[in-house]
Amino acid sequence: MREHLTPKCYMGVWDAGVNPGINDRLPDILDKKRNGDCFFIENKEGMLFDAAKELQRRRRDNEHLKRSLLYTRIGLWIAGGALFANVIVKVAGW
Repeated sequence: MREHLTPKCYMGVWDAGVNPGINDRLPDILDKKRNGDCFFIENKEGMLFDAAKELQRRRRDNEHLKRSLLYTRIGLWIAGGALFANVIVKVAGW
């Protein structure tokens, strides 16, 4: 049964495939730097897949919140600038 096992990503992003010579390439496949790939979570000893999925979800949510905060700040700066311009127009009597 073990001869049918293959190294692959838990989330299905990559798969080394079934190859009789896989043992020769196994260190290269498993040690490949994947920190730019989607679903990447740093390996921490003893971390379960469910914990890694939760960590990935929290990071994604945090990125969405940061983006939303940026857009909110930009909107507030635009509104503040428009309010300031309105005050100048009213004071100048245009």
